[in-house]
Amino acid sequence: MTMLLRTVLRSSSATVLLPLLVGFVFLALGDDLSAWVTPHYWASATGGAAFALPFVAAACAASAAWEGARLAKGRVFDQAPVRGPLGITIPVLVPVAAMGVLGILVALFTAATAADVPLGLPHFGILAVATAVLVANTLAGSIVGLVMPGVLAAPLALIGSFFMNAYPASWGVFWLRHLVGGGLSSCCAVTRRSTTGPCGEVPCSPQGSRAPRSC
Repeated sequence: MTMLLRTVLRSSSATVLLPLLVGFVFLALGDDLSAWVTPHYWASATGGAAFALPFVAAACAASAAWEGARLAKGRVFDQAPVRGPLGITIPVLVPVAAMGVLGILVALFTAATAADVPLGLPHFGILAVATAVLVANTLAGSIVGLVMPGVLAAPLALIGSFFMNAYPASWGVFWLRHLVGGGLSSCCAVTRRSTTGPCGEVPCSPQGSRAPRSC
């Protein structure tokens, strides 16, 4: 198992893409990840990190498409009759999904640092949605790679994934927005304060719901 893991990590395209993805999140998205977070609020920092989700998901889809094309080109499924297609594909896609999760964690670190959050935990619901979106894009990308050459599958998966994850956030089709986690980056921003209540100033969301109080 150790040898298999080492071989998969060494040969995976995700290993090459990971430092590029981390650098892109830090350098290209750093200002956007830091601009709209609410200070000292973990939920806002976690939601702000979701701004990077379309970019990270696109990287996962492209990498998975390349890996799927490699499996198809090498006729790996025909050479391992004992193992089913899932048994062959999943170990190859695990590094790709892990790359995506690490990319989101880098975005979370950037947003949390900008928000100067206290000791605590991020919003696990938002992280779970982001992880599900990354896994779905990884699987979709691998399917594209199984039916197309890698030089076509990777850029097609990259562009298609970014379009499907970034643009629905501005559409009026709510089920599609929810399906791809659209709008998570602005779900928990606090834009105004209310001076009513026993605790003095109580942060309020744009929809009027109040954040947890601390007296």
